[in-house]
Amino acid sequence: MAASSVDSLYFDNAADSEEAARLFDETKGGVKGLVDSGITTVPKLFRLSPQTASQYGTTRSKSPCPFAVPVIDMKDLESRRAVVVEEIRRAAAELGMFQLVNHGVEVSVMEDMMAEARQFHEQPTELKQGYYSRDVTQKARFISGYGALRRSSFNWVDTLLMTPAPSDAQDHLPIICRYFNR
Repeated sequence: MAASSVDSLYFDNAADSEEAARLFDETKGGVKGLVDSGITTVPKLFRLSPQTASQYGTTRSKSPCPFAVPVIDMKDLESRRAVVVEEIRRAAAELGMFQLVNHGVEVSVMEDMMAEARQFHEQPTELKQGYYSRDVTQKARFISGYGALRRSSFNWVDTLLMTPAPSDAQDHLPIICRYFNR
């Protein structure tokens, strides 16, 4: 992004949050694109109002974090399926995240996946822009500001979402994330 466009990325002059979101999405650069452009403060689009911050428990206080990420044990899944499904449902609905343990996926596979995701995000913006989309039917998409439709501000995060299909999954993934690319 050119330095002259940095000021427009603050979105502070947008008429409303919908306009600011549109301007942000048009950059197709995500949060890393904003940082790479040279911004020095967080744009208004990503800031919570004091009222919203207190609603989500994110006000500045010296108290410890008010929640812990739920850990869901998948050991003996066959005999505990209903319990595990309910734990996942509750964690996803209440907090939006959870950690699975004893799922059987090898550590090396998870490490490779994390390395490939990191490599995707570290690419120049121009290589990622083709994947930037809010179209949920896309099998591979890069988005930023996840959760903006549910509240008044965007989350300060870039996300690579991939939904592989059995037969042609590799064709839709970014080249840097394709299994055969190793």
